[in-house]
Amino acid sequence: NGKKKTSLYIDKKSVAKEALENTVKTFIGTEEYNAYQKKTQKKITTTGSYIDDIYIQNNMTMNEINIPVTEKIYTDAKELSQYLLFGKDNDTKTYTVQVGDTIEKVAFNNQISENEFLISNPEFTSKNSLLFPGQKVVIGMTNPQIQVVYVVNQTSDVVNNFATEERYDSTKLVGEDELIQQGENGLDRVSQELTYVNGDVISSEIKTREELKPAIKQIIVKGDKVIPSVGYGAWYWPVPSHYVISPMGYRLDPFNGTRTLHTGADIAESCGKPIWAANNGVVTEAAYKPEWGNGNYVAINHNNGYHTLYAHMSKYIVRVGQVVAKGQLIGYVGKTGRAQGCHLHFEAWKGGAPRHGRVYNALLLY
Repeated sequence: NGKKKTSLYIDKKSVAKEALENTVKTFIGTEEYNAYQKKTQKKITTTGSYIDDIYIQNNMTMNEINIPVTEKIYTDAKELSQYLLFGKDNDTKTYTVQVGDTIEKVAFNNQISENEFLISNPEFTSKNSLLFPGQKVVIGMTNPQIQVVYVVNQTSDVVNNFATEERYDSTKLVGEDELIQQGENGLDRVSQELTYVNGDVISSEIKTREELKPAIKQIIVKGDKVIPSVGYGAWYWPVPSHYVISPMGYRLDPFNGTRTLHTGADIAESCGKPIWAANNGVVTEAAYKPEWGNGNYVAINHNNGYHTLYAHMSKYIVRVGQVVAKGQLIGYVGKTGRAQGCHLHFEAWKGGAPRHGRVYNALLLY
């Protein structure tokens, strides 16, 4: 994980074992960890999940030595657990909840992830737990000293949003829209293997996808007098899958451990699946940029105040200056650049091009 070799002095092996187990339980959950250890996890019959593997990625060794009295010696498992979670400089502060605060809002405003909030405040069991004004919560920035890796097999029913077909009638003016077929969402049963490191998904591999209910497309007849390079109307979802594994927000970079703002939404999808333009626009970038971490990527100016960016493509099939239509194929899902699994990294920018405008939560376009 790029960290330097560290020596810790502990008076008993039992203290080290308990501290490591406590740290693992923090990321996985006590019940889930115990079920895995006792081999009592429930098998998946329809939907659900089970842990397939748990391991610590770091290379650790234990040796019996004489410890100088000047060294820090850990004698308490709880204290050692705190070090393993937060590092030497356990920089925490207290925040007073304000009217309208949610865990998501408090975490984002304090530049921590929702998972870090839950680790620092174990009395909250879910990111959807309610906060009340005047409540005191702990803001702690984790700096894990070990890499807890666990692999989860998960089967879930995922809504397959219906597609919208837009037909154009040259006799109609723009804005004279007519709905001739109502769309209905479909339902897919998706089985995938998720790999977590310290509570964050770093890779997702879809194993099977079963269509339980087909989606019925919506058909709208629209006026034909629109400049194709200007985005308008509803935005088009960029890949077949709607499973967001990592939304926009602050998190520890899975590659170097630094705290950064994840500027886009990571959408799980199999390599080779199509990527579509989210709206009409002009391609402003189509390149391979390993130094940015994007790998093969495309950026589009929608000429309506928004730009979108599509990263980690296996390949792109458009060129700079090309006018693209909403829903047009622009490339294929891959894992080029800084990606540990097949997915689409999808960004939106407002008021300027990527890295020059204001980053915008792409999920709010829909």
